[in-house]
Amino acid sequence: MSEQQAIQDVLAGKTNSFVTIVDLYKDMVYSISFQVLGNEQDAEECAQDSFLKAFNKLNSFKNESKFSTWLYKIAYYSALNLKKSRKNNTVELNNNYQPIQEEGDKAEKELVVNNALKELSEEDRIIVSLYYLDEKSVKEVAEITDLTESNVKVKLMRSREKLKEVFLTMQINS
Repeated sequence: MSEQQAIQDVLAGKTNSFVTIVDLYKDMVYSISFQVLGNEQDAEECAQDSFLKAFNKLNSFKNESKFSTWLYKIAYYSALNLKKSRKNNTVELNNNYQPIQEEGDKAEKELVVNNALKELSEEDRIIVSLYYLDEKSVKEVAEITDLTESNVKVKLMRSREKLKEVFLTMQINS
């Protein structure tokens, strides 16, 4: 079932079709949530909350942008709101993301990239993740983050320079 068909079915009352949407976007919604929150448990909670919000507000989706952009924006702001609400209430215990051990080489590269991304500011980390990992266009990243396209481009350029420095430092130290 296609994304558009699933949306139409849900709007027509066939709520089970929302599973298709969740299956299509669960990894990306979790990824955005994790990039903001830096905590697996909070990211999972935020992803679930984001899908619930999307389900409840699906009738407000107007096809003015891609559905994925609309959903990622919900996830991004849900994560920011959760982080803000928890900032004064909890101390993050798990700030070290450990990828699931798959093939040794792939897992090692993933760990190196995640460690390098930690060197960026939260906003820059999100922008880099959306653009490079989630393969969103500059326009989509701007829509999700409420930044101008020019600002996104500048932040991507600066982030590339910062990551280049981080990777060079990692090479020198290893």
